[in-house]
Amino acid sequence: MLLKPRLLMVGLLYLASHTSLADCVGGSFKDRKNAFQNAESFRQLNQPWLAIQSYKEAQGYICDKDSENIFQQAIRYAAQIGRMHGDIAKQQGNLLGGQGHPPGAFEWYELGGHFKDADNALIAAVKANPGELSTVDAALQHFSQRALPSFITNNQAQIKVTGAYQVNPDDLHLVRSVPITQLQALLKQTQEAVPETYLEQRLELEIKRDSLGRNIASAMQLNQQAASFEKKWRPDPLEQVDSLLSQGRDWLRLVNPIATQEQYTQQLQQQHIALAKRLLRFAQSHELLAAAVSHMHMADAQNMLESAKAIASAQGDKAMTQGMPQKAMQFYQISEEYDKENQASALLEQQAEQDAQQVEADMPDFAAMQELLNDPQAIQRLQQQTLEMQKQALELQKSLESQQQQDTDSLAKELGL
Repeated sequence: MLLKPRLLMVGLLYLASHTSLADCVGGSFKDRKNAFQNAESFRQLNQPWLAIQSYKEAQGYICDKDSENIFQQAIRYAAQIGRMHGDIAKQQGNLLGGQGHPPGAFEWYELGGHFKDADNALIAAVKANPGELSTVDAALQHFSQRALPSFITNNQAQIKVTGAYQVNPDDLHLVRSVPITQLQALLKQTQEAVPETYLEQRLELEIKRDSLGRNIASAMQLNQQAASFEKKWRPDPLEQVDSLLSQGRDWLRLVNPIATQEQYTQQLQQQHIALAKRLLRFAQSHELLAAAVSHMHMADAQNMLESAKAIASAQGDKAMTQGMPQKAMQFYQISEEYDKENQASALLEQQAEQDAQQVEADMPDFAAMQELLNDPQAIQRLQQQTLEMQKQALELQKSLESQQQQDTDSLAKELGL
């Protein structure tokens, strides 16, 4: 997993401040001296951020007495720069740097060894943006490391210069509570994210689309309805609830202790199951049924998955008997009945060939068409026939919708849903 900029910066600062007094591997007087000289140059060039980083590097490992003097000077100079610029950043409201922003109060205080001030800046940043997961994640790691006994031991020289330090246990408690608070809010939002009216209207549109045939006027009217529907339900509620539940899983990763994490894992699964059950009531729509199956997978609800596949199979069979192979294919994809899907695909190709032949056969005789256009009575008869056909198509559509709903309800009841 790639670390986000703020999380990466906090982690690097911790490693930079983790000075070992017991292990003298790799560090040398020359390395410390070069870093110190670089810091001095940066300070003279009025580049404080580069200077404080180099002073921190000069504090490195303590391997001989010659480096002790550089070590102590680097601590004092870093503390001075960190205090000055940390206070300035704090006054400007810049608490935490990264993500394209300059170093904040936290970074200045941390590199300067002002650990309590760094803690306070990070807590303030969390309180200011409790919904920013990367900030909360960084704070959790920061305070977990602060609570280790080795932190005081490894930074006792800096603490001696900047003042006594002891991590506040309330800080760790606070940042641990944020993921739970965010998760609870997201769970509540998911309960209200998909209105019943939205599902009803979406099903209605899909039924009309399946029943269109080659009626151009009805197709144009349906396109207008679909555009109005999309405009009314923007952002799409099902996409919105997917986003909310995804955010919930991200926050769940930060929940501690494990027992509490398991508790909220179950609540997330229950949200997926509850939504899947609602969507099953609209199983005439292959789109809504597919969405239900997706949420069942997220909840690992195997029994529900088998029932949903049975419904999809039945809907596919019904579509085939009604001469709707395209619709049948979509349901067979959900039920994972690939042989039936191939049969529906073959029927669809056959229908396409027949339609093409019919169109060719129906091509008008232009001479006869010209004669027809000159006969007002013939035109009137055609208009009446068209109106009658539209009326019959509407009645047939209503009948199909009613019968499909009855069949779905009956199947759901039979399956115990």
